[in-house]
Amino acid sequence: MAQSGLCVVTGANGGLGKAVSIELARRGLPVMMVFRDLSRGELVRHEVVQKSGNEAVSLNVADLASLDDVRRLAHDLAERDSIATLIHTAGIYFGTRRLTIDGLEAMFAVNHLAPYLLTRLLLPQLGHAAPARVVLVSAPSTSIPDFADLQGAQSFRPLRAFGASKMGNLLFAFALARRVQPGRITVNAFHPGLMKSTLMQEARAPIRALLALFARSPEKAGRWLADLVTGGTPAPNGAFVALNKVRRAPPAAMREDLQEQMWKASAELVGLPA
Repeated sequence: MAQSGLCVVTGANGGLGKAVSIELARRGLPVMMVFRDLSRGELVRHEVVQKSGNEAVSLNVADLASLDDVRRLAHDLAERDSIATLIHTAGIYFGTRRLTIDGLEAMFAVNHLAPYLLTRLLLPQLGHAAPARVVLVSAPSTSIPDFADLQGAQSFRPLRAFGASKMGNLLFAFALARRVQPGRITVNAFHPGLMKSTLMQEARAPIRALLALFARSPEKAGRWLADLVTGGTPAPNGAFVALNKVRRAPPAAMREDLQEQMWKASAELVGLPA
């Protein structure tokens, strides 16, 4: 199911977000990139237009660490043309526990809650643009979230918290895939593999060294992600795509009880009906 309408990409300031924006624009698709910083956004937008030769590249500014800003972003996007593709590449990693303006643990808020809220608010627009696609960039995480301590207030280990946020992406993707109307919206989780980026700059030295040795360029992952969006990599609704192939997701991510628990907990935190 190839897409042809507006593609919204979060986390487009660099890494995979910028790479997939360039690749989608090269393929003639209109792209809207979401940034936290306007000046950085203007620079990247110019780069994407220059490298792709496509002028249909726009930007929107939003801080995904703020639920109010996510709601404002959804409102702005809802007033535009129908959205055919929503790609969540935004992600953060902190070596210490930090809280957002909403009092939420930052990695959980940005990596999981922001895409959960934005996607749910934009479902009507995605439905109008059918066939549409939602892609959550994740990883084959095995870290089951502690639903009694989602904010890490009682116990916080950065790698585990990051892994739990990525498991949150998987649980949400598969729960959403069971809720959308078949043939109108396709939901996938995408794993780009080890990739060069600034994401893990607060990780411990051995992890950074491993990434430096084995991580690939974001450009290759951007092409794989663009293939998924444009139909070059066929993937059915609810599929987990690792690199450029459909793979089996981690067993915990396929548990419907955990999917529903994450859906309901997230809905409560963002003030939406479950």
